Amino acid sequence: MRSAAAALLVAASLISSASAQIGANWTQLAANDCGPDLLIDDFSVVRQGKLPFPPQVDNTTRFLNALGADYGDDGQNLTFATVPADKVMRINVITTQNFWFSKFDASACFDTTNFHGIAFDMLAPVGGNMKMTLTQKNPDCILRTDYGPSDATYIPITNYMNPNGTKQSVIIPFADFKMNSGGKLYDFLHLKDWTLNQFSPAGSTWEISNLRLMYACKGNGPLGTNSTGGPTTSTVNPATTNPAGGAPAAGTTPAAGGAAGGAAAPSSTGAAGSAQSAVPAKSSAGQTLYAFASTVFGASVAFLGGAL
Repeated sequence: MRSAAAALLVAASLISSASAQIGANWTQLAANDCGPDLLIDDFSVVRQGKLPFPPQVDNTTRFLNALGADYGDDGQNLTFATVPADKVMRINVITTQNFWFSKFDASACFDTTNFHGIAFDMLAPVGGNMKMTLTQKNPDCILRTDYGPSDATYIPITNYMNPNGTKQSVIIPFADFKMNSGGKLYDFLHLKDWTLNQFSPAGSTWEISNLRLMYACKGNGPLGTNSTGGPTTSTVNPATTNPAGGAPAAGTTPAAGGAAGGAAAPSSTGAAGSAQSAVPAKSSAGQTLYAFASTVFGASVAFLGGAL
């Protein structure tokens, strides 16, 4: 009798913790077909704060974007800084074995399926190049999926622009990353971060501005047709964590993102608008844990019935 009651308590705890964990960590924004772009950052202020969600809670002060998510790098092969006077993220390349990343939510588990892709303006040096990928979070929204094979295909920026020392507008459709490096489908429901790596040449400077997410329009999300459409004006989403802080000290580099941010290299200013709200929902892992806990719960009830 006591063991059955204990089993019931364990099952109830499993159900509660699975639902709470996935709901808290998974960011799913409502569809807004052909809606205005969601501003990631216009780089008009330097934002600093701490990430509120596990496992990123580590009391490290990070540089954040307007969505409350952090930026980071490899820690030694490039430096970056928000420059409010120019409204740019400026990246200075030290050596070419490098990476820089941006996340789109504080818990680094973002559902991209309602978005067409990433849009921004970029000033790249003449003859420069770098590669982009989407890194993967496990469906439990807690750990990063295995390094390497789960990352999306690495795509050079030269597929989308001609680096010539002038600022250019760039759109990167998520659908271009539909396959991962292991030859399987990329899981667009659980994006960890957008990683740019192997910036070259060494000693060069890159600038990113007006960084935003484009809502899907008439089926051009990553799981639909791949074509550009819809308006490209930006909507500000206020930071969901600490407000703007001071500029980084000269010569310093922010800490790398939570839970191993970024990916290792392989062998217009937005107008003010309505804030978007996250609508958490269970991921596939949450459903699996919930089902498992429910099975345990059912078995416990059956056992208890027999004991009675």
